[in-house]
Amino acid sequence: RLEAFDELGRLPYPVPAQDAVGLHAELERTRIHTGGERVHLQIALMARRGEAPPRPRMDVRLVLDRSGSMYGEKWDQAIAAAHQLVDRLEAGDTFGLVSYSDDATVDLPPARVGDHRAAHAAIDRLNPGGGTNIEAALQAAQQVAPRRREMNDVLLTVLVSDGVANIGQTNAGELGAMARRMFDDRGVLTTSVGLGTDFDEETMLSIAREGSGSYHFVRRAGDISDILTDELEERAQAVAQALRLRVELGEGVVATRVYGSTVLNEQQAQAVRATEIATDQRLARELGIARDRQRDEDRGLRMHLPTFRRGDQHVVLMELEVPAGTDPSRIAHVTLDYKDLLARQNRTATTDVEAQRTRDREDSVASTQRTVKRTVLAFAAGDALTAASSALNRGDVAGAQQLLAERRRVLVAGAQLWNDPALSRDADLLGRYEQVIGSAWNGWDGGSRRTMMLAMNFYGDRRMQ
Repeated sequence: RLEAFDELGRLPYPVPAQDAVGLHAELERTRIHTGGERVHLQIALMARRGEAPPRPRMDVRLVLDRSGSMYGEKWDQAIAAAHQLVDRLEAGDTFGLVSYSDDATVDLPPARVGDHRAAHAAIDRLNPGGGTNIEAALQAAQQVAPRRREMNDVLLTVLVSDGVANIGQTNAGELGAMARRMFDDRGVLTTSVGLGTDFDEETMLSIAREGSGSYHFVRRAGDISDILTDELEERAQAVAQALRLRVELGEGVVATRVYGSTVLNEQQAQAVRATEIATDQRLARELGIARDRQRDEDRGLRMHLPTFRRGDQHVVLMELEVPAGTDPSRIAHVTLDYKDLLARQNRTATTDVEAQRTRDREDSVASTQRTVKRTVLAFAAGDALTAASSALNRGDVAGAQQLLAERRRVLVAGAQLWNDPALSRDADLLGRYEQVIGSAWNGWDGGSRRTMMLAMNFYGDRRMQ
């Protein structure tokens, strides 16, 4: 059985009572050795909780793969899930249905859900057969894209596929760019659901990330219903958009890694910047929030989050190299800018991170902050799982086992030191993957191996988000 890590757990930082998002930053050690050392910086964004806002009107497009490979149980489960998604919509919501194989068709033009009968009938008329043309699917979705009628409407496109694009545009980056344009132009979130083990993970990830939605790996077709239902519930809770986090490091401090993130090339950075400007303009037009992103703020390391929901927690973990020195060190200045959807205002929060110096290495180690160290260990567990998957993909089975074993031993030590059951569960999970690889990998066929690697990548990456 493929297993996922437990949720990271709530960090012990205050949740804002007034603002939509709170900013917190903490260093792994409060005292840094005078000879310099490598430490981690934890930045936590905490969304306000409080009473749930009134449910917004939803405008949803379901884009369903009807290629021949969907035939059988996958098709039956996907159709059942589509019916359940419609049942979760209210009469005043809007629903549209697009399906695709060799080409794409708009099977139900966008319309108010009403008594649900028209939507259910359109779903029942679908039949699988043909290839997989994701480009045509996204083009059709753009033509009937959700439209905002009220200020807090949720606009969502959900694309479901079990295969690899083999007709039309097949480049993951280009397909992702199509999803990005829907977000830039109208604020439409695009979520992708990869069903089974034969879909193109790179393409589905690109569509979700560029479209500011979520990516889901669904191994068992029966799980797709819960995924679609959760998407509706989560998207109704947005409290902030266009979050921009900037980290300006102190003199001589170097970031050697940002967990769960990648460095953007020039083209990708330009695309992110274009989205930032488009969101700024759209929210000014739709919600009356003043524009404040027309000037590019290029200081420091920058990270962007398209949306943040009520009760959300997001952690950024950075590995830093702090240079030698004797004076108290300014490690980083952290700034968060975002659009507060509740107050309909621009918000800015800042915090400084500093550390004292010590000549005693044991004194430095003794100043370790458990809250940060626990996150380091938890993220490293996810990192080990994705690294082991990469090793398996290269054919290095022994290397994959070694990666898992080494990280498991560190987690066991941390769990014993702090009597931490969560770290112990992480260690046990890595141990089970290690055991399965050692006992069953060589006897598996290609499909089973791919399933294992997909799961390891998905669960490991999700832990580091």
